[in-house]
Amino acid sequence: MIRLLNVAFAALLLLVLFPAAALAADGYSVTVPWGSLLIEFIVAFGGVIVAAILAIYHLVLKHLPAPIRTFLEQRNADQLLERMINYGLNSAAGAAKGKTLNMEVGSRVMQAALGYGFGQAPKRLAKYFDQGHPGVAVAKAIYARLDMDAGADEPDFEAIVADTAAAIAAR
Repeated sequence: MIRLLNVAFAALLLLVLFPAAALAADGYSVTVPWGSLLIEFIVAFGGVIVAAILAIYHLVLKHLPAPIRTFLEQRNADQLLERMINYGLNSAAGAAKGKTLNMEVGSRVMQAALGYGFGQAPKRLAKYFDQGHPGVAVAKAIYARLDMDAGADEPDFEAIVADTAAAIAAR
């Protein structure tokens, strides 16, 4: 009995999934708008599909050999640092890419970049730069990539991080 139900269910699925073969008669043709059906399917289940793809990506990333996984994580953190620096340069007054920065402008760039980075991905940055206080390590990495004056002293990274943390907490 169960086998008969399975066959009936399969036949019903064929009738539903392939209406052209089921409904076409002599001399008549049935067109199925596959493109429209596909787009409606993607719209209906797009979020689930994206979530499944990301889950598979993270599962594959988790089982990669350690050197490859470390390389990919470092590359991801470096890309985030570049976006942070670009944000800081674009949002700080008097700063521009390729322009040598003085101490005051450089500090504003670092504060803006840190605010952006810790607002976007605090755990990822803390994991990558975990050296006691992750904010200080990220600030030092940003400072190393900025084009600062040759005579500029090294800023007080802890104060910059504290100011940024206070600004983020006040939001």
